[in-house]
Amino acid sequence: MDYKIAIPSYLRHKELKNKTLNTLKNNNINPDKIYIFVANENEYNIYKNYLDENTYNKIIIGELGIRNQRIFISKYFNENEFIVSCDDDIEFFYKFINKNKKLQTINNIEQEIIKNFEYCKNNIFIYGV
Repeated sequence: MDYKIAIPSYLRHKELKNKTLNTLKNNNINPDKIYIFVANENEYNIYKNYLDENTYNKIIIGELGIRNQRIFISKYFNENEFIVSCDDDIEFFYKFINKNKKLQTINNIEQEIIKNFEYCKNNIFIYGV
């Protein structure tokens, strides 16, 4: 299954590099799936110069403000694409494993992504980890 990871980020290039991109790398996520969305050209240049270009596919100039950026992201990709929205400061992935909301570390995030998108094919439009 093909999917894309969209990461909105603003003034957090260090956190993005040291946390989320590192976590995705440690989970063997193909960098070609990773799209970083920044607010303006200045941010673009900072991120482009700071991040290792082998850890993501593309940096896109979107909109300022998380609400505006998420709307931009939803319009950026095609309607039939599977998109994972990811924060820029993630160090681990967790999921609830029972009704008591006990958290369990996800050791294979790609497997979890694919499983949950399979659920989405059955008229479930959003999920979270």
